[in-house]
Amino acid sequence: MVLQHQRKVSVHLEMTTAGAKNDLNDPSAFAAASSAVSSHLASSGYVTAAQVREEIDRANSIVSEIRRHFPGAAGSSEILRRTKAVLDGMGVEDILLTQSVCPDEINHEEIGGGKVFHLGGLAGVPFTGKTGAHVPEGGHCFILQAPHIGMSNEQELGKYSREGQPNSPSTACGAAVGAMCHCAAGNELPYLGGVTDDYQMSYIINEMSKRMHFLSPHDGDTNAQQAELARQTHSIGKDMLDQIVSTNFGDDMSMLFVMSGIQINMPFDFEDYFEPISFEVHRKDGSVTDLFPLTFGS
Repeated sequence: MVLQHQRKVSVHLEMTTAGAKNDLNDPSAFAAASSAVSSHLASSGYVTAAQVREEIDRANSIVSEIRRHFPGAAGSSEILRRTKAVLDGMGVEDILLTQSVCPDEINHEEIGGGKVFHLGGLAGVPFTGKTGAHVPEGGHCFILQAPHIGMSNEQELGKYSREGQPNSPSTACGAAVGAMCHCAAGNELPYLGGVTDDYQMSYIINEMSKRMHFLSPHDGDTNAQQAELARQTHSIGKDMLDQIVSTNFGDDMSMLFVMSGIQINMPFDFEDYFEPISFEVHRKDGSVTDLFPLTFGS
């Protein structure tokens, strides 16, 4: 019954948006609006044209705000499709996924098939370090490094409306926002040599202190500042990752794929978005090939 509702709503949306000024042209936005309208239909047994338009306008508004700050972002399923097409075209099989993402539960709501080696700590920084993953003999390794940023139901970046939490929305990424606030308040930087109980947060605070000049120009635009915070958090993680990556695994044909970007935890019925920033392959002869243009365009 739900699938039938979904199919009817999809057709209704196509008819409603055809020729409209604010057409839905993003697949994830269309899916989110369709799902929301389907929920209206399932709960009340009918849906009005005004409700359909409201969901379309809301989906467009959300995508517009995301694109304003993350112009290269797309739905995670689209990012996966493009990445898989490139890997398939290279004839790559037997890949171990190694991910460096924040341990926040909103980044791990659904886990598909396959095994994952976790490199990441707070804010997606690869605190596991050089202690490497267990790549199958003759296989390849794919590293995904990405901090995350939430968007609340009120379209506030740096926040996320968490289910079942009365104080929601709360900060996301909490570590990145906490580090920025610590530095903005002029608090003393923690001494890393003496920290044993909260090293990861202390490290992020120290690194963020070096990047506060990138954040201060956006003091009058909270969403712009939070977007820039995500980019600076990405640079913290990517700088560490560049120091620890190695092709010392597998055989002579084994390759290391490294993709970095920013994960965006979306509100309502949206799938998460992802803005790719870099994608490259490292080979045993020391060569590095930029796969970004092939995968995502220039």
